[in-house]
Parts: sequence; C-alpha cells; structure tokens
Amino acid sequence: NISLLFASSFLLLATAEQLCPETVQGATWAFHHGQDERVEGLSSLDECAAKCRGDSMCEGYTWQDHDVISSCYLFISLTRLHDCPTCVSGTVPHYKNNTVCDVRVHKKLDESVEDSSADCRDSCNKVEKCQAFTYFEEDSSLPNTCMKFDGCSSIRDCLHCSTASSTCISAPQCYQHYTITEDTRNINIKSQHTVYYYDELGRKDTSPQWKGEGYYRFLAPSGIVIPEEDPRHHACGTQYTFYVNGKHPEDIGVETEVDFRSSANHNWKGTITKCNDYYVYYLPEVKHHGRYCASMQFKN
Repeated sequence: NISLLFASSFLLLATAEQLCPETVQGATWAFHHGQDERVEGLSSLDECAAKCRGDSMCEGYTWQDHDVISSCYLFISLTRLHDCPTCVSGTVPHYKNNTVCDVRVHKKLDESVEDSSADCRDSCNKVEKCQAFTYFEEDSSLPNTCMKFDGCSSIRDCLHCSTASSTCISAPQCYQHYTITEDTRNINIKSQHTVYYYDELGRKDTSPQWKGEGYYRFLAPSGIVIPEEDPRHHACGTQYTFYVNGKHPEDIGVETEVDFRSSANHNWKGTITKCNDYYVYYLPEVKHHGRYCASMQFKN
C-alpha cells in the first residue's frame, strides 16, 4: 500500500527529529525542458542522488520507479512541489572546500563533534533553524568540529574545512501520510444502535483504517476535513466524537498546533497542515472511547 509506505517513511524521519527534511516520497518538482535534465541508464535511487551530488548545478533529484523502466530527473531549480505517487525526491548540499561560515554575519546555533561531514549535515538537520554548517576535518585547527548556522551567504577562508547549506523540503507530510475514507466517520452517521469504532490500537473495535498516531488525510466518503463544531455523542460511528477546537490554518505549508476536543470535553494536542487544496492532520491516539469525525465542511 503506497500511502502506508509513505507514512511509515515519514514517521522514521520524525523519530530522528529531522527538522530540515531533505527527502520526500510521493512528490516531485516542476520539470523545465531545456534547463532540467532526464538521465537514462541509472538503476537505483542511490545512483540518481549521486548523479545530482556530482553536478554543481543540481539542486535536487527525483527517482521515478515504473514497472517497466525507471527514470532519474535532475533539477537546476526547485519550484512547485506536487504529487507524484511513484516518485522519491531529494535535495543535495554542495560543499565549498576550505571555507567556513562567517560568524561576524551569521549566528552560530550549535557546535558538536562529529565523525564526518555527512554526520555534521545530519546533526544540522536536527537543530531548529539550522540552514548551513561547516565541518572541520581531522587535520584542521578544530578537528572533527561541526558548527551549525542560521545561514551562510558570507564565507571566509578556512584550511581543511568544508561548508554547505541545507535545502529543506517544506511540509513533507502533505505527501507522506495515511488516508482515511471510512464512511462511518461522517458526522451524519448516527451510531446509537450500531457498532462503535475507536481510534486506539489494540482493541477489537479499533477503526479499520486507524494506524496509530501519525499524519492523516481524510477523503470521501468520510469527508474531507475534521469539523470545527461538536457533532455530539453517538455520531461518526463512535461514542465520543472528536473535533477541532479552533480554526484551520489559512497559509499553505504551515503546520499549526491545535486542540482536538471530544463531546465529553477530553482534549488532545495535534496539528493541522494546509496543503494546497486539502488538509493533513497529525492525530494522537484517542484514549477515551472516541474517534475523529469527518465532514465535507468546517461547520456542521
């Protein structure tokens, strides 16, 4: 199941606390003929990524895996990230040897000891607002030191140092999430005399499409959003109905923290991300005999 594969991949990234994702499954960028390049003859995602890393003009790559033939695309500029179910895409840092970010211009966010420049890059990705890093090699003045910065438009000479900037992929959850289509979740389904379902794993009556805490998108016939009003008890195929206690975000790509409240006044923290013309929700498990409702509109 492609959607589950995407979601599990994102959860691995989330476990690593990667604040600057550099890969995304299920999406690619707009391809500009005459500028971007399609490369034939490669046999794997790793080869495609390596091809991009070896090209100083390449900002990102996409590996599209077809049943008959696979393709590698190299991008000079990254614009209009959009759905592509058979694609895996990524950005690559380009290293500038014998340079260091200028601390007179840029704020140093963190400093650590790392075994390699690749480990330094991974460390930068886990530091909030880190956009660039400098790695001091073993024979430098600060052996194996990794400095992380909030940017690096200005550099200085530094013997046996290497500097690179990270290009983050915004809101990868827009393409890596579980999908829910259960018609029993709709606010118009009253369940007082039918089977109850709950968004909690390990139960006999767990909702069929509930996979545990994670990112979810709702699709018809469930509905397309979680409502902003309480549908009341015994709706949505459950005992206690959960809804958004607040407003959905209006800005695309922004992940906003919200409260999900039940008809019994239980509260759980989660998030909502606006993704072009749809929303993705980060939903915790419900421990109080409840379930997230879905609707075709915000208000009942």
